[in-house]
Amino acid sequence: MIQKLLAEKHFSLSFEIFPTRSTTNKSLRIILKMIVKLERYHPDFISVTFGVGGINKKNATEIANYIKIIGSRALSHITAIGYTKKEVKRILSDLYIAEVRNILALRGDISPDFKSAQKGKPDFKYARDLIKYIKDDGRFCIGAAVYPEGHPECPDLKKNMDYFEQKIDAGASFFITQVFFDNSKFFNFIDQVKKRKLDHVKIIPGIMPVYDKSLLEKILHLSKASIPENLKHIRDTYEGEDFKKAGMEFSIKQVDNLLKNIPDNSGIHLYTMNKVKYIREIIKTLNIV
Repeated sequence: MIQKLLAEKHFSLSFEIFPTRSTTNKSLRIILKMIVKLERYHPDFISVTFGVGGINKKNATEIANYIKIIGSRALSHITAIGYTKKEVKRILSDLYIAEVRNILALRGDISPDFKSAQKGKPDFKYARDLIKYIKDDGRFCIGAAVYPEGHPECPDLKKNMDYFEQKIDAGASFFITQVFFDNSKFFNFIDQVKKRKLDHVKIIPGIMPVYDKSLLEKILHLSKASIPENLKHIRDTYEGEDFKKAGMEFSIKQVDNLLKNIPDNSGIHLYTMNKVKYIREIIKTLNIV
């Protein structure tokens, strides 16, 4: 299980991938080939998203099982919203049969189109409710999300720290951060974690490579992450290939700064956005593996 692995290692490398909306065999084969490419860098685990309300959960389970088969560890996402306890119990059984033992328990994003699907399914309002339910099941290692700059719906940093502690109490044994671009925000968050004497729990910074302006704008809008001046300059100045080059230079410097300053018991989690070439560029430039 990931919890045991993280306890034994000072540094971890991990990736996140997501199933495409298409459920064709061709689409699935593309994802599986991508996993093989990522496996060359010997990740400690690869996380697989379900999507809002469990979109493509069948493919996600198959992909998680494939990750396990080729020798890595799969971290399968489950969202709280849109599910009853009975449905989650069935998902847990499916994952266990697929020999997946690690779960990232999230509340999940609530889009306007999805609000109606949540009606009549009040069993899990928050991530901590889902975490406790999975913990009571007793068969899985549980990770959770943490927000160094506050949750998009709750920017109050003190409340976010309270929620972080509640997730620990509910049963989460490690955390991955939401995307951030300003490392000072992450370091400030770690300082607060230490002040609360919660630094026994591993917190892994999650980083997204910057190579596409429209994608950057979308992530900034969804996450409400702050944008440092150097990245703002890149966004406002460059287009096309020039933006891609400058954006990747920013990402490499961001990861390099984290590697030099993160706590000894941390690591790096790279949001691949299903684009291996940019992950490869970061890893090779910084000689991470």
